Amino acid sequence: LWMAQRNKLTDPFENAVKLGPDINQKSVRCIYPSLSANGLWLTFVRTPSITSSMGYIARRGDFTENFAHVQPLGPAINALGYMNGIAVSDDGLTIVCV
Repeated sequence: LWMAQRNKLTDPFENAVKLGPDINQKSVRCIYPSLSANGLWLTFVRTPSITSSMGYIARRGDFTENFAHVQPLGPAINALGYMNGIAVSDDGLTIVCV
């Protein structure tokens, strides 16, 4: 996964940077990223094979920090089957999976 930022809506995006090894692992494909409204949570799906996937969330304290503290969404969510996307509500209390 890669990320690019800009300072204002009218500015162009800066160069994209690859998110660190906590997010991108060599043997697993990361897909379907989604940012929370405040930009501090990143949800994504890892697909270790073409028949399985797991949802993850990574957090950061503010915009100057890298995303870290990657955790699986847990068995209640990951047991739903192959995921094609994840979104978290603005208050962080509701999650929607496809």
